[in-house]
Amino acid sequence: MRRLLPILLLALGGCAFVDASHPLDPDAPRSKQAKATLTGRVALPAGADAAALRDATVRVTEEGAGEPAHETSPELTGEFRVPGITPGTYVVDIAVPGFEPASRSVTLTLAQTADLGDVPLTALDTRGTVTGAVELAGRGAIGGVVVEAATGEVTTTGADGTFTLTLPAGSHRLRFRFPGYVTAEAEISVTADQTTTLDTLTLQARPGGVEGTVRMGRFDSAARRLTATVDVSGPTDHQVTPDEAGDFGVTGLTPGTYTVRVSAPGYAPRTRSIAVQPGETAAAGTYEMTHLSETGDAVPLAGRLTVAGAPRAGATVDVRFVAVPGSLATLTTDADGAFTTPAAPDERYTLAVMGAGVIEVERGPFTYDLDRGAFVDEQGMGTDLAVEQSCAAAICPAGTRCDPGPMRCVAGCTADSDCPDAQYCDDTGACADGCRDTAGCPFDHTCIDHACVPD
Repeated sequence: MRRLLPILLLALGGCAFVDASHPLDPDAPRSKQAKATLTGRVALPAGADAAALRDATVRVTEEGAGEPAHETSPELTGEFRVPGITPGTYVVDIAVPGFEPASRSVTLTLAQTADLGDVPLTALDTRGTVTGAVELAGRGAIGGVVVEAATGEVTTTGADGTFTLTLPAGSHRLRFRFPGYVTAEAEISVTADQTTTLDTLTLQARPGGVEGTVRMGRFDSAARRLTATVDVSGPTDHQVTPDEAGDFGVTGLTPGTYTVRVSAPGYAPRTRSIAVQPGETAAAGTYEMTHLSETGDAVPLAGRLTVAGAPRAGATVDVRFVAVPGSLATLTTDADGAFTTPAAPDERYTLAVMGAGVIEVERGPFTYDLDRGAFVDEQGMGTDLAVEQSCAAAICPAGTRCDPGPMRCVAGCTADSDCPDAQYCDDTGACADGCRDTAGCPFDHTCIDHACVPD
């Protein structure tokens, strides 16, 4: 229909743009949709006096409604026409004195003119009556259940769930339907001028569902959303994981009230109560998760960075998540080498150290120990970090040299200046005893081949 609208409007000389309230748009509000027209003909038995049609009525009632939306009288020819009907499904009741009432069900669409055709009536003395009651599983008796015979006769249950239907004598199949419930059928035999009473019939609810979306606060990412768990508990219990977009859905739910709880490592759980109606999917909305580091349940992740036993200020400590990309915080050590940040007690982290003349390392993972009230690694060690000096930013101590590979000070030498005054750098790269030059020898001695020789 949407594809045809622009062509139709151009043909009518109108604008090709159709907004959401256009009467020919099926998504427009029902009050603005183009009305339908219903026609038909009341057919009396052969030889019947057409004068009976003067007191006839044709009532059009929408399914589930208590009062008719339209009412008219047929012509003496039996023909009738009902304009201005909002699109939907309706029960058409035809009543003529001296004849059994007749009912039909019809679904009308946008701007449609529907013809019921001939609706034959039967004299009262050749029909019987069927009565009974219908209830909904878990809800009991209810009005508005459609009761329809295979021959076309139709009625609806009253507020107490009961119904009465007049049918021609013989065998019939009745169909019972209500939105959101499984349609049921019953075989009956109707005897003229008698009433047949059916046992109470229970309609079973169609399963429903629930759907929603998860967002992970300021650390939101596709990988983060996949760590979430959605527990749906109520008449039946289910557990699912959102997809990378954060969307989740559960189907096959027994109608009722459910608790939808979203949880994820490092996040405060979110819980909502959702009512699932028969045959419908309930919208749980978006669950905006908050990281525990931003709540009153946060715990400190704190430590101290030292180099050769001395605190190191100005170094960078990156607090990284385990198993998912991203960092909780990037910290700078203070004058005492200390660093701290709020963290989640049920999440694991690694600590990456860099800058300020230190060898870049990553330590961990660290997990919060509830008994100790601190983060520890797999060996039970805390988050105080001792790292090595980077020789790219400092002179190595005497007796060591700078290894350009890992950029750290290692034992050995590359020149005499790398060794203490009383030693020199030999051919193996080790500091050996002896003089480096004459200045290192006693008075009246000369340094020859790293040995002090008397003059």
